[in-house]
Parts: sequence; C-alpha cells; structure tokens
Amino acid sequence: MSLTFLRCSVYNNMQRNTSQVPNIGSLGKVVHDGLNKEFVKIGEPNLDSRIQLGVRRLPFTKKTYGRFKKYMEAKGEQPTIKFSDSSNTIPFYYQIEILDDVNFTKNLNEDQKLLDYLKLDSKIKVLHEFKCVLDKELDASLKNLNQLFLVEESGLLKLKSSDLKKIDMNQINIFDFDVATICWNENVYGQVEVGLISVEGSCPKNTEKKARKLETKTLLKL
Repeated sequence: MSLTFLRCSVYNNMQRNTSQVPNIGSLGKVVHDGLNKEFVKIGEPNLDSRIQLGVRRLPFTKKTYGRFKKYMEAKGEQPTIKFSDSSNTIPFYYQIEILDDVNFTKNLNEDQKLLDYLKLDSKIKVLHEFKCVLDKELDASLKNLNQLFLVEESGLLKLKSSDLKKIDMNQINIFDFDVATICWNENVYGQVEVGLISVEGSCPKNTEKKARKLETKTLLKL
C-alpha cells in the first residue's frame, strides 16, 4: 500500500446526516487499485454512549513518511513537514484507534435497521484506526492528552477530548488507515447479531463473516 484516499459515498439504504470526511467508526468498503487503497464511506452508526479511543504520538519512519508524502502529492500539495534519517529532529504523526470495541459493538447491535443493512453485505468494514498529521494548534493540544472519545452529536460522529473540546476533522490530514471486520454470532435468544469486530481480518471460532450463514443455520434448526 503506497497511497491512501478517503471519500464519502452514502448509500440510499443508509442515508442520514453524516460528515463528508470519514471519521473513526465510519462504515464503508475498502477498494484496492494496484498498490493503493481507498476507504469508501457508506455511513455512520448511531452512538448512545461515547467510545474510548487510543491516541499515540509516534515518530515518522521512512515507510510512514513515504505514505504521507504520496498522500500529499496526490492532493497536489507539497508535504507540510520534512523528514530525513540523518536529521536530529524527527517529525511526529498521530495514530488514533478504537479502544473500546465491546461498547462500539453494543451500539451497533442496538440499531436494528443498521443490523439488517449490514447483514446484506459482508464487505462492509469499520474504520478502526487512522494515521494522521495535525496542524500546529491541534498538535499542541493533543500532545499531552489523557483521553479521547468518539461521540455522536446532532447525528454526526465527532472526536472529543477528555476536557470536552471538539476536534475539527478539517485540521487532520489522514494518510493511512486500517479497518475491522464485522463478525456475527447468535445471542442467547438465537438472534443473529454482531459478536465482535476483528482487526485481524478473519473472524474467530463460533463467529461468521457472513450473517446469512448463521441465518441459514437458524432456519434449518426450525
């Protein structure tokens, strides 16, 4: 993977007020084009409770800087930061990811219309992590941040710090991302629901990537 794009494409079946920039927790598909990959956003889940996120400030390596440089060039811009192996000053980027997968999964299962839609397409993924570069003002505020949360406000997913300050997605340059696979199981009532989201790509034992497999088994039992 050498270049990352993120764009939005809200499907008719899942229309709601969503932000144009895919945020952590967005639902969509990964499209590969040679060495490049793109996250095509479909929509956003409803959140009844805030989701804890992990934030790490990491030094650029030659590999991660190469991805950032190609991302900026694809936008028709020069990289906003410089990197050199021999330099004493190494620039930093941020890695933001969902920490509370259990609570996130619980929120997915509380939206029956969303579940019915997700069951139809096993290629839909959760945007679980992204790597990004921030402007100087936001970098200064996040550098010593204790906690970061994903919340829903006015139908939109937003990032909020522990002191309740909102983070403007326009201040973030996302140059790489990872997704989680939705894995299905049956609850104690025999109903098909999201069992977990897997960053490994594969679903563990007793879960399925395709909800229809479980629904077929349920019908056979009847």
